[in-house]
Amino acid sequence: MIYLLDEHLTNFSHSSVMFQIIKMNTTVAIKHVLITKDATIGSVSRTINSLIEQVLPGDVVCCPWVMPGNDSVDQSFIDLVEMGKVVVSLGDSNQCADELTPTRVPGVIIVGALNKSGIPIKRSNHTETPVKWVSGTNYRVGTRNESGSSVSAAIYASFLAEAMKLGNTSLVNGFIEAFNQKVRSENDKYNIIKEVMYEPDNKEVFP
Repeated sequence: MIYLLDEHLTNFSHSSVMFQIIKMNTTVAIKHVLITKDATIGSVSRTINSLIEQVLPGDVVCCPWVMPGNDSVDQSFIDLVEMGKVVVSLGDSNQCADELTPTRVPGVIIVGALNKSGIPIKRSNHTETPVKWVSGTNYRVGTRNESGSSVSAAIYASFLAEAMKLGNTSLVNGFIEAFNQKVRSENDKYNIIKEVMYEPDNKEVFP
């Protein structure tokens, strides 16, 4: 099971996009858990605490957002990490992730976004904690392109759930590397085609 912690599932909402990305990359069941942007700290903690009794060792929790650091919510995530894998987005506001929740929580899996050339996007938050880097730029969802570390976190959570279903979490590294390589290869092909199409005419013209 993948538990998606996010806002209301409405058309084109952040949570609906994350849900679709996860669904596109795994056959594991997904359960949406509502956490609204205007929720109180107490409400957020209670929602996360309610998962502690539900999450099993083979489950994945995906949290594709960050919030100002809060000790109470941190503690809820600490308890949740003891129950299952918790995947969180690095964030894309050029801030220190060590001052944000849940990225500063020990034991969470932090995922940052690469551009199509395989380079971390410029606005990525920063941290000394190891980060899993996944291509997350202009990812096609329906008729829209989505970008950011939330996209990358959703993709990573999907691949991690697949690896856990196969009984070998180490497989996720190969899944991610293959995905990143595929994106880079497609980008290289696009750049070659663009160069050919827009190559200037270098023939000399004499009067």
